[in-house]
Amino acid sequence: MFHLLYTAFITPFRTCFLDKSSDAMFIYELWMDCCFLTDILVTFFTAIEKGDKIITNKKTIAVSYFKGWFFLDFVTSLPTQLLEQSGTETINL
Repeated sequence: MFHLLYTAFITPFRTCFLDKSSDAMFIYELWMDCCFLTDILVTFFTAIEKGDKIITNKKTIAVSYFKGWFFLDFVTSLPTQLLEQSGTETINL
């Protein structure tokens, strides 16, 4: 939950108002991205409930995840701070 709150409040503030994030922030944000990507992997092995049944078939779980939250989870887990850092280093005049 803390990672989500950080992502929702601190990341937009840092992006808008701070010129450069510290090395500690950069490493922490990479760690959060790794945690979110790990969560994606764990979701593929987590049983789901449909009606009054518990589904444990991996293929059914994967199809359900792909039809639901997978793409949003994946896109929001990409390490965008790497793009920010590479973009700012090449633009310096």
